[in-house]
Amino acid sequence: MIRAAMFSIMILCSLSVAQAQNVWFEPNHGQVHRSVDFLARSGGGYVYFGRNRMAVRDVRMELVGANRKASAEFVEPTGGISSYFIGRTEKDWHTGIPHYARVRYRNVYSGIDLVYYGSGRDIEYDFVLRPGADPKQIRVAYNKPVRVDENGDLLIAGLRQRRPNVY
Repeated sequence: MIRAAMFSIMILCSLSVAQAQNVWFEPNHGQVHRSVDFLARSGGGYVYFGRNRMAVRDVRMELVGANRKASAEFVEPTGGISSYFIGRTEKDWHTGIPHYARVRYRNVYSGIDLVYYGSGRDIEYDFVLRPGADPKQIRVAYNKPVRVDENGDLLIAGLRQRRPNVY
């Protein structure tokens, strides 16, 4: 018998973003609405992340009952930067915004972290459970109809979220 206190559980999920290539994450320094903590950028566009939610195109995913005080921790700087020259004066510009390979929210649920990262053209995320954490806390809601295909993947308004792996 394996005791739960001896290991952590990771649940891997993947969201395919059409036309994306390499993915990077950048903190919101004023280049987008203040409700956004950070955004992911790829060759195909943007994905926006806020407290307990993610939005790509017109699809929104929300972590139901999650910790509203969890904050983004940027991990693995890539060395890249973005600059946004919005408006006519320098005070409206946002320059030198660093890129990161991963973003981690600690304790989105009790004993559970959420880590976002890029994998080729996809954005993937892991729920990382510490020993003793209850995976039943994890609940995800979408603002669009969801259907399950023959492989167990979720299809949401043209997006595919692959069936999770648990290891």
